Amino acid sequence: MNTPKKVLTCLGLITCVALVGCGQKISPEEAAYRLEPLAPSLGSCEEGAQHCAQVLDCRDDKQPCLQRKISVDVDACAKSDDRDKCQNLADRLPTVSLVSDPYNLVSATFTGEPPEAELVSDDLRLPWDLEFLPDGTMLITEKKGRVVAMDASGKALTALKVSVIDTHEAGLMGLAIDPDFNSNRYVYLAYTYKLDDTDPSFAKPEQWNFQRVLNKIERWELNDGLLENPLVLKDDIPGSIEHTGMRLEFGPDGKLYASTGDANTDVLSQDIAFLGGKVLRMNPDGSVPDDNPIPGSYVYSRGHRNPQGLAWHPESGDLYTAEHGANRFDEINRIKPGANYGWGSFECHRSLNVKPLSDTVEFPLLCFPTWNLSPSGSTFVNDSSSPWHGNFFVAGLRGRHLHRYAFDGDSVTLDEIFYVSDKWDYSLPGRKGKVGRRLRDVEYHAGALYVIGDKFGLVKLTPGKAQQ
Repeated sequence: MNTPKKVLTCLGLITCVALVGCGQKISPEEAAYRLEPLAPSLGSCEEGAQHCAQVLDCRDDKQPCLQRKISVDVDACAKSDDRDKCQNLADRLPTVSLVSDPYNLVSATFTGEPPEAELVSDDLRLPWDLEFLPDGTMLITEKKGRVVAMDASGKALTALKVSVIDTHEAGLMGLAIDPDFNSNRYVYLAYTYKLDDTDPSFAKPEQWNFQRVLNKIERWELNDGLLENPLVLKDDIPGSIEHTGMRLEFGPDGKLYASTGDANTDVLSQDIAFLGGKVLRMNPDGSVPDDNPIPGSYVYSRGHRNPQGLAWHPESGDLYTAEHGANRFDEINRIKPGANYGWGSFECHRSLNVKPLSDTVEFPLLCFPTWNLSPSGSTFVNDSSSPWHGNFFVAGLRGRHLHRYAFDGDSVTLDEIFYVSDKWDYSLPGRKGKVGRRLRDVEYHAGALYVIGDKFGLVKLTPGKAQQ
């Protein structure tokens, strides 16, 4: 195998990356991707070689398997022109277990209890949120404006097509089912309905990523398989074509919660009058609850960057958020009413060297300083009969996997890669299909986890042999 002629930055650093198939050869073209901060040479990484880590494992001998192996010549780093970066990479490699992309080396262990996976559907397009109706029917939002009703077999019908602004991170997003659905048939949606042309950056094409959008939360009725009779609960919620948030969930208190992104204006996430960069809490009719921490305000907590996951611990009842950081520094936060989580002045535990806050900052329960999970939808398993009871699952976008945690108060007792979608996995008999490796949402229902990809696909995960 020939080594690439072009080596970037770390001259003299010998890095070995190999893609090894189970009984099949992987071409150099398939293996050619770059590891930060250099272009690797290609060679063979033997099983058990120093600093090598398995990235995708074989679940059975009948399926092809893709493995990526990494090793580094530590001594060569000391002689490199950019030895600090080289040494940092060398120090991290022993803990790397998944290469999610050339610049994102995930350091977390693989689960010892891998789930069984079954493809339910590969017909979804840009799905964003998934919820279950009491009868087991799934409702799924697609970013371009469609709500899909799907049964357990994967048969899908269109329940609604709504006009949305579909651009970058904006579109049809959050979905929630009323706790009293059987009596009122209410379903809640969050979506982008217009560009905010009052924003000064709107007319500046060079500032495209700072253009604001406006989002709304609506209540609909599901009758005979169709969503109808919309009622606007709250509109003019600021977002942007990059940081919009807009996950919807009902809490155990019967209130509707919504996460909002900072609209690419980090300092405003501190402003109580600005609804971006917040967790919002409202009554099911859209009114402000009397017991909200700030009287007359929807704001439940502030100082968030781009939270896309909301979930409640089944025993403590505490609310947890999963939030995107700025180039790593993702956060898992345990939310206290009225608390400030620092964005605009702090990121994870570090100051951003801007004006200090006047109030106390709640630092995150978890922070990711060395790799990107880009956490999206999340859920706690509250089924006491499940081996996953009390576990917190988070769908990773750039991390390209489903992560599993367990908590004991402020202590993290479990932290692992639980599921990685491989392009050869989960084809139904007679069809071709897959689930993209970027994962958007995860929900638990009747003994199984259901995971949707960011681009397409729905997979059902059930406990594997180690848990049966």
